[in-house]
Amino acid sequence: MSSETLGKKLSLSAATVRRRIRNLIKRDALKISALVNPAKLGFATVCVIALDVATTNIEAVMEVLSQFNEVKWVSATTGKYDVMVVASFRYHDDLLKFLENKVAKLDGIRDTETFVCLGIRKGRYMHIL
Repeated sequence: MSSETLGKKLSLSAATVRRRIRNLIKRDALKISALVNPAKLGFATVCVIALDVATTNIEAVMEVLSQFNEVKWVSATTGKYDVMVVASFRYHDDLLKFLENKVAKLDGIRDTETFVCLGIRKGRYMHIL
């Protein structure tokens, strides 16, 4: 939406809208980025990977996972699993290779459980990187 359109909806000038957006970006409260529908780009396999990680390795595991292009979201969590990941792949074989060649080799991984998303109703758009 343009600054002009947003300004009209909020009863503000376009200049005020632009200034407020710049301030939000400067304060790291807002980031503007592109979102894609992975399925439309050939990445039909979207999954949630839950990881049981040794407490001393959680930060290191999250840092490494964050560097993988397949990983779109990563977080430390409470409950049965210590880290959760959302990732996308072109094919199921790519998911298998990711689990075998990348995740399984991380220090401190005790167990994983992978949930393949079959019908995403909300949140199907993801960051490019």
